[in-house]
Amino acid sequence: MNHLTPEQEQAASSPACGVVDPADRRFSSVSRVYGSEGRERLWQSHAVVIGIGGVGSWAAEALARSGVGTLTLIDLDHVAESNINRQVHALTSTLGAAKVEAMAARIRDISPDITLHLVDDFVEPGTEDALIPAGADIVIDAIDAVAAKASLIAWCVASKKPVVVCGAAGGRTDPLQLRADDLARTTGDALLSAVRARLRQRHGFVRADGTVKAAVPDLQGAAAGEARAAAAPGVPGKADAAGAAGVADAAGVADAAGAAGAACVVGGTAPAGLAGSARAASVAVPAPRVPSASHRKKRVSDGPPRFGVTAIYSPEQVAGTRPQGEGGGMPLACAGYGSLVTVTASMGLAAAGRAIGVLLR
Repeated sequence: MNHLTPEQEQAASSPACGVVDPADRRFSSVSRVYGSEGRERLWQSHAVVIGIGGVGSWAAEALARSGVGTLTLIDLDHVAESNINRQVHALTSTLGAAKVEAMAARIRDISPDITLHLVDDFVEPGTEDALIPAGADIVIDAIDAVAAKASLIAWCVASKKPVVVCGAAGGRTDPLQLRADDLARTTGDALLSAVRARLRQRHGFVRADGTVKAAVPDLQGAAAGEARAAAAPGVPGKADAAGAAGVADAAGVADAAGAAGAACVVGGTAPAGLAGSARAASVAVPAPRVPSASHRKKRVSDGPPRFGVTAIYSPEQVAGTRPQGEGGGMPLACAGYGSLVTVTASMGLAAAGRAIGVLLR
């Protein structure tokens, strides 16, 4: 058996090796890459992962293994046998367990000192204030319901909270085709295309031609969010699951005020058209500005105006059998087409990597 000399032990635990705490070398490799200051910044950070499935579970684990100190996990689903092929917390031993609980148990085994907030609920339009902690530093969106996804993105932008959006992994087979781009410029992803259209139609995000449609106030969604918040006073993230019944198609958080200035920077300045809340229904909206012919020509060459929201997606053509939508809805869920861990895990890890980059800025 090999033993280190006292000099070797001292060298191994010295600041030069990037170890924040010599007594705990769990994250020493993280420190070597980001430095002790970066390691400490991650430990002081709070990330929210919404949707703990084939993509979100891998993102959550990557954040925990990278030394993020506080995680909020949001999902109402339970582990099923059909999840085992692609979700990191889906095991024979966890079948039937709440996904947030199964994920939390795994994360605590990785990082015993981490702070976890578990929200056994779905994020729906108008519920963001009740479910997402105000002090969170970044959000990873790994949900696949169009209305909820668009509302969440609009809420994050209005709240000046950085968000990394995950596209559809269903039916994809090649993880090397994953890309990161502004949400306004993704291609080949039906889920993100539908979300983008809804953001422009319902939430006042800038259109491809540079104009802006007045945001549609969502009084019903706002009322649902208030009802859910009232149902769980003093409990961050916990709310009445029935409080948002019938508002799955609501427009979510939006503000018509100043909609013509809807250019935004992720994690920085929110679009002027999203500066407030959907509850300000009586705000007058200026008429959208029509760009000149030369401006439109430039838009065509440069691509559509950016939203300032990062999306991880794959333009790969979907393989497998197209599922049948239920109730006339658009079948965009990963499970609908079938999905592979090689793609879902890669997408989740890429989203976590982007989130870490934002946290270290």
